[in-house]
Amino acid sequence: MTTQIELARARKLWRISGISIICSLILAGGATLLVVLFLTIIGETPTHEARVRQQHALDALYHSPFLEPVAYKEALLRYHRPEIAVIGTSRAGPFRQPFFSAPFVNLQSTVDSPSELHEFIARNFAGRHRPQHLIIVAELSWFADDPVDGRRPHQGRSPEEHAVAVHQYLTAHSDSAARLQALTASILRGGGTRFMGLHGHLRREGFSAFGSFHYEQLLTGRRVSIDQGFSFSLGAIQTGEHRFRWGEALNEGRYAQFFEGLDMLDHLGIDYTVILPPFATTVARAMQDSGRFQHWPALVDQLQKDGVPIFDYSLPTRIGEDDCEYIDGFHGGDVVYARLLADVVRRDPRLSRFVDIPTITRISDEYAGSAAWSRRTPEREIDFLDLGCERPAARDH
Repeated sequence: MTTQIELARARKLWRISGISIICSLILAGGATLLVVLFLTIIGETPTHEARVRQQHALDALYHSPFLEPVAYKEALLRYHRPEIAVIGTSRAGPFRQPFFSAPFVNLQSTVDSPSELHEFIARNFAGRHRPQHLIIVAELSWFADDPVDGRRPHQGRSPEEHAVAVHQYLTAHSDSAARLQALTASILRGGGTRFMGLHGHLRREGFSAFGSFHYEQLLTGRRVSIDQGFSFSLGAIQTGEHRFRWGEALNEGRYAQFFEGLDMLDHLGIDYTVILPPFATTVARAMQDSGRFQHWPALVDQLQKDGVPIFDYSLPTRIGEDDCEYIDGFHGGDVVYARLLADVVRRDPRLSRFVDIPTITRISDEYAGSAAWSRRTPEREIDFLDLGCERPAARDH
């Protein structure tokens, strides 16, 4: 018995040492083939195209401290060649691939201003494969008095730079030994969800092969939410920060930029639907009560006047008012977005041929009260916002 235990310990130490040795060889300028092999094993391949192919083959969740969201999502777009896509900030994230019956990709975290939307459309849809329909998840903060123009750098690292960055992340920190051990354990773990990228392995969460993000760390309590009790969101409403920038009137310059993007979609023959995503009910009502968001109704009125198919869910009365179904005060969960999509289809029949109505109806009915439907780890969802939420029993998908 003692011999078996000693052998098991020896194997474990050998595996951890193996990862450490490979890292040391990378630092010392090891052979290119060895570097590429190591990066491939952990899901940090130097090119986005290779990473996307590997992720699709493994059906893995990918996340990395070196994530370049625009370049990564553009590689997903080229790989999947979707008929329908969703684009926006992280608040577009809960649109899941099973919600759709047609080829789909989620382009969340690629644009955070009207000008970035215009640039993304011009760079990716003109002269290339283009989706037939684009769901645009727009932000009220884009049209505020003093919006932040969130430029996202569109550049990549060389394979050599990427290898050095990975090595530094694993070895140049006080918890390097723990990181190496956790990485080794994740790589060698059999069965269940596959993970790619350093954050994927170490946090056990990330982007699906179709681009939507899975908040496994937060849902299970392995990471504490900064918005417990909606404290962060309610505080930002009072200061006019983050997604809660104030507006006394519609920012006409930003609206003109946004309309340029819509005009380009018209020119390219791409149908589109504009959605203002939901805030948790407590948060949305606090926004209304503050009187600081006059650009909100002004934006909706102007879009309607200009004939834009706009669906405003900022105050989520049409899709349920259960705060327990939110990731935080400004990110709805899977169930919220399943209901939202079903409501949009009822009001905009153009989308019906792309959407799997039975699936989103089942999710809305069976998973009410949960933030997440599409779970990728076995831990149970907890009351991570400390709202007194009672979670339904876990179900098989």
